[in-house]
Amino acid sequence: MNLKQFKLTNNDEIICEVVDREDASDDDDGIVVRKALRIITSEDFESSIRYYSFKPLVSFQDNIDELVVMNVGHIICETLPSKTLVIHYAKAIKEVEENETKKASLMLDDFIDEIEGMDQEELSDWIHNKMIELTKEEEEGSIDSDTPGNIIAFKPKGGTYH
Repeated sequence: MNLKQFKLTNNDEIICEVVDREDASDDDDGIVVRKALRIITSEDFESSIRYYSFKPLVSFQDNIDELVVMNVGHIICETLPSKTLVIHYAKAIKEVEENETKKASLMLDDFIDEIEGMDQEELSDWIHNKMIELTKEEEEGSIDSDTPGNIIAFKPKGGTYH
């Protein structure tokens, strides 16, 4: 895996996996990347603490593994990310991939009548609640996965099935 950290002309910083690099001698050339995340920095000046978070580089990209071509003319500099950044990036990618899996099972077309007319905040809350429901369903399913769905285990008689 070829991880790079880029500083862009719009002052964004990203971390991504470089898949292919065209001849970068011309500003119109591109770099093919995937799993690209913007590094978001915020500061609490009162307590002198800096916070970092990650957001996908491309909005509404359904799959973080999709290839993205970045124009090299918008890159100010590139570097190898620090070990600490790589650790946080790996955790963020894992979380994004888990959320992609959950979103894939949440087909919004099935709920179009329910979400019609919602503003952005209401829709965000609705999706958040649906994701929590899916997580709970998955957890309940994994707890009962050793017992067939139509058989009830009775504990008083040492695991007897009826």
